[in-house]
Amino acid sequence: EINSLADHLFRRESGKMVAVLTRLFGFSNYDLARDIVQETLLSALHHWKLHGIPDNPTAWLYSVAKNKTIDWLRREKLVEKHSDEIAYQMSRDGAISAHVDSLFLDHEIEDSVLRMMFACCHPAIPPESQIAFTLKVLCGLNTSEIARAFLTNKETIAKRIYRAGEKIRQEGIELEVPQGAALENRLNMVLKSLYLLFNEGYSSSGSDNHIRRD
Repeated sequence: EINSLADHLFRRESGKMVAVLTRLFGFSNYDLARDIVQETLLSALHHWKLHGIPDNPTAWLYSVAKNKTIDWLRREKLVEKHSDEIAYQMSRDGAISAHVDSLFLDHEIEDSVLRMMFACCHPAIPPESQIAFTLKVLCGLNTSEIARAFLTNKETIAKRIYRAGEKIRQEGIELEVPQGAALENRLNMVLKSLYLLFNEGYSSSGSDNHIRRD
């Protein structure tokens, strides 16, 4: 039951947490955000096996992710290195924890996911890599599921995801929703990503259930 719940929450919540933390650390440091989320999920597996599943497992995950993030920021002073916007905000507010808490509000999570989805579909990234990266980082699909969606193999998808990450770092891509014609171009790739996500949910390629509601 615990492993099943953790897998469900990973698919449903990890992309949200990565998006929020990437907004905090900067898009070029999404690996750091992903590491903190993975540590959070490992903590959940360990703690829940010893103490049982909490009444609100999603809130528990968010609380642990926030605490790990605050520890990172205080220890490494990452806020000064990676995000001028956040550095200004926290110097003004004088509280790291208060600002991190504010980013985990429902509307801020939605905003962070939207920003990151459009950033993943930046034209500097090859189109198929845009979609593969979005499905992997934000949508909770594994490499095998993405490979089946593209009718290709896992090695090809892994290379596309890697190249997308390299482009993000090299190009200094920002977390933003573009305007005008730039929005229209990226919107098409965002919709293609959502279409493939829906396909996996509606007609699962690797699950015992034909329809995967998560």
